[in-house]
Amino acid sequence: MMKFSREFVYTLLLIQKCVWSLTLSSVSGGVRSRSGSQKIIMSVAESQSERVFSPRTIETIPFPAIPQTSQSSLRKDTNSPSKPTLQRAVALPHLSIDEEIRLGKSGSVERQRRRGRIGDAFIVVDSALPFETVWETLLQISNWSMLMRGVKSSKIHATSRIKNALTGAPTELRAGFSITKLRIPANLVLKTSDISHTITFELDKSRTNLALDALQGFWHIEPSPNGNGLTRVWLAASVQACAVVPNVAIDYVASKALRRATKWLRPHEETR
Repeated sequence: MMKFSREFVYTLLLIQKCVWSLTLSSVSGGVRSRSGSQKIIMSVAESQSERVFSPRTIETIPFPAIPQTSQSSLRKDTNSPSKPTLQRAVALPHLSIDEEIRLGKSGSVERQRRRGRIGDAFIVVDSALPFETVWETLLQISNWSMLMRGVKSSKIHATSRIKNALTGAPTELRAGFSITKLRIPANLVLKTSDISHTITFELDKSRTNLALDALQGFWHIEPSPNGNGLTRVWLAASVQACAVVPNVAIDYVASKALRRATKWLRPHEETR
């Protein structure tokens, strides 16, 4: 008879229990208190009162684009002499004209795709929060469970000794999370850059990830190219679930997880 570890059995039972509750629960369940995320954002804003922060980007760093796109479909920056070309750390998805219009009207655009047990999704948000506030709030990775709906717990396992020059944040972290209502465990390696204003993440292969075969993605922020003073925030992720995770969990991640993770950028918008 095949033997399973106690951790594996516990994870399987937890997933089955949460799937049942997720299936029966209403999407419009009670609204979680926003005091936690508001306190985090306010504390970051107060700490910046004497800091000069200049958003900049230079050379790219290697990381796969999520979702994967052909070279011809990537967003391209203008080569006008009056506007310097921005070289990003990740390739951003191309927005159609219709998506650009919807982004201007509603403040956010998202796209999802599921192929078997693989789910890809991205969301882009134009936020009224200041650029530096958004960036330094994102760098507080240990607070993501208080900041983002859908992140149920976040714990830093290790950090690199190399720090970002502007914010002093570690350039690489290893952290554990439980995500979505299913509390799917995910151990990740996260890399941050004050230069490109990007946080990339992927599964930590040095730790056990029983529910996931693959997970990778990025956060990226930039001033809105429309010149309206807003901060444009991108969040993209690709997840491949293992056999013990039901399809309903993959559908949930693709359809709702990113929207809820960016809710703090739009505090007055009703969460779906």
